Amino acid sequence: MTNTFRSFKTIKSIPVRSDAVRDVLVHLTFDPKVTAIDHFDDISLEDASIPAEAIFVKITMRRYLLEIEPAVRTARRVADYAGRLGIGRRVITTADIRRLPCYANVQEIWRHADGTVPVALRMRVFSQLRKQGALPMAELMKSLREFDAAKDALMSLACFGLIRIDLNAPLSSGTLIRIAN
Repeated sequence: MTNTFRSFKTIKSIPVRSDAVRDVLVHLTFDPKVTAIDHFDDISLEDASIPAEAIFVKITMRRYLLEIEPAVRTARRVADYAGRLGIGRRVITTADIRRLPCYANVQEIWRHADGTVPVALRMRVFSQLRKQGALPMAELMKSLREFDAAKDALMSLACFGLIRIDLNAPLSSGTLIRIAN
């Protein structure tokens, strides 16, 4: 396991001390309501800087202090200060994330986070999706048959935030794929 996490929604790399934290961050990356994920090592509070190890998420124009239980508990002073600033608090348990129907889909897609996608394949995917709108995976794959590892490339494009894969049901030939917003 690498010691940091980075995705198209993170402002900067986030230190990761456990698989549980990584699982939650991966899930938030593919949650369409989450628009940004950020981390602060320390926070300045009333003329003092205190260690924070705080993760913040932006959901529909509002910021929340994220607590991942049991892995990450934010210092009480930081939570109180965030509350005074009008920053809400979100508590997510790793057990809840791992029980979600989309958990296996998210993990499968994220395995391709470090993949590369040839320019010609990327252009074909975007061309097809612009012409047709959302397409079932099988139909999009038919238009990509001359490319090796096209399915892996689609997963990588989702990890880069360039396409969105419907995660509400198990990944299958009927899974809808569209250009990300």
